[in-house]
Amino acid sequence: MTITAIGYVIIPLSLGVFLVRPGFLVPWAIIVSVFQAASVINIGGSFPVGISPFFFVLALIALRFVPQYLAGRFWFSQDDPILSLFRPLTLFVLWGIASAFVLPLLFANLTVNVPRAGMDSAALPLHWSMSNAAQAGYLLLDCVFLFNVAKFSSGHRGMEAIVWAFRWAGVIALTIGAYQVIAHNTGLPYPTDFFNSNETWAQLGTEKIAGTWRLSSTFTEPSAAGAFFAAWSVFMLITVSSRATARRLDLLLLSASLAMLVLTTSSTAYVTAAIVLSMAVLQQIQTLLMRGRINVRALIAGFAIAFAIVCALAFVPAFDRLLQQVLFNKIDSISARNRTATQWQSLSVARESVGLGVGLGSNRPSGMLFYIFSNLGLPGLLLFSYCMYVTFVLVRQSNRPEVNCATVRGHLRAVGWTLAVTLFAMTISGAEVTTPQFWIAWSLTGGALAHVSESVKRQTAVRVDPQVSPLVVLRRTATLSS
Repeated sequence: MTITAIGYVIIPLSLGVFLVRPGFLVPWAIIVSVFQAASVINIGGSFPVGISPFFFVLALIALRFVPQYLAGRFWFSQDDPILSLFRPLTLFVLWGIASAFVLPLLFANLTVNVPRAGMDSAALPLHWSMSNAAQAGYLLLDCVFLFNVAKFSSGHRGMEAIVWAFRWAGVIALTIGAYQVIAHNTGLPYPTDFFNSNETWAQLGTEKIAGTWRLSSTFTEPSAAGAFFAAWSVFMLITVSSRATARRLDLLLLSASLAMLVLTTSSTAYVTAAIVLSMAVLQQIQTLLMRGRINVRALIAGFAIAFAIVCALAFVPAFDRLLQQVLFNKIDSISARNRTATQWQSLSVARESVGLGVGLGSNRPSGMLFYIFSNLGLPGLLLFSYCMYVTFVLVRQSNRPEVNCATVRGHLRAVGWTLAVTLFAMTISGAEVTTPQFWIAWSLTGGALAHVSESVKRQTAVRVDPQVSPLVVLRRTATLSS
């Protein structure tokens, strides 16, 4: 077992937060989640393991969560709408954990794509491995994290803290990505061993396509970086478009994020960004036709986006050739053929396992829904789909007039769109259901929903309680509006 260079930084900081400010572990986990290509500890042996910063912090969160939960201090009220999400989510997690230990034994020797072998490798017979146990542990930690974010965000300061943390996570990825671009083009040294220290994952940080260096920043590969910057750009776009949520330098951050997205040369990121930006333009056209006006802030954001794309193109030698390879001729590429082959293989795996799947962590196709279907079967796919359905129904229902704080509504829209974009990107090219990026987006949305629920309760209590003095009413109202 060896502690990595980044581990010598993150481990002491995380333990310090755990001992001194344990409540800050939730936003701290969001911040360190961008270091997806790193590990704080590498464990060798027949089954090498790299513990990422995100899951190291989640383990510390779980150490606090278990005694609080057993003591009954972590319950939500029975009438809380967020419980309609937590119940099916709990069933999904329990099925995922059970599948990891039972189904690989039940369907042993079925042909699967071994998770650690890569999508371009030959399929091998199924057998239970520590990969199943690891994925089960990751799924449990992800679920605990979502519960903690929801509880942490119920107060105003908690909601602001997780939004602040997600902003800083993006700033870190932007800063390191910008230096990576400079290093590639000037010959300056880039600390690959520091940011790409997880020995158990393939690191694709030095790829070129159509003469352009592919940006990976703190992620394992350009497509993962592209998915993150696509989601973070949408978060910043929604944030900038509202006066209540916009902050200084947000336009600059939005522009930088779009530039980084272009430089990832990721097909997934390009398609996702094109769809989102097209929807934003159509919405502004509809507003113009129906109301005779446009959102000035959105118009300014549009100019910032155009400026960012132009600046990014300065680092692309042949943009037309790049588009041909990553978009127009993508279907004919070796990568696309390998990904499609794994998807067909996943359908075959689901069929041969009579719709039950072969267990969490057993098969690794391209696309998160194919991953769920082949590993967790039809029960897992239905539970996951229902969880997503409930989440977006709650987002739509929570964006209502009773929430008289424009900042809260703005944050809810931003994180809701972040989850939608992340889900779309993961559906196209995601490989696992436990990936930190997806659970960060889902947890942010769950936190916003819990915050809205608590805000409505407090507003209702202020209106209906006749014993509350006018001074207390004024104080509560000021708190809610702050």
